Amino acid sequence: MTANGPHWAAVMTEPMLQWFKYEHLPKYHRAVSRPLCELAADVVDTLPRTPERTVALRKLLEAKDAAVRCAVAATAAPNQPGAEARRPMSHPVPEQKDLP
Repeated sequence: MTANGPHWAAVMTEPMLQWFKYEHLPKYHRAVSRPLCELAADVVDTLPRTPERTVALRKLLEAKDAAVRCAVAATAAPNQPGAEARRPMSHPVPEQKDLP
């Protein structure tokens, strides 16, 4: 694992990892996306390449996309009705120096 995510050489063996990159996202959205990227890399590193691994990666990608959309909505319209139900992440956002 590198500071920017998994060793991207692994993308050569598992093309789905390309969709988990997060360095292009704003700081807060990277903090949301990063753990799912790391989990996807762990799945590729630890499980054999099977149809079930592909399903696991697809579902992680779906979860990552939904989490980032939620973070985008929370930061784009914090005063919108229902915003009070939005809570910040339970863990602190990493410092900028910890992110790419």
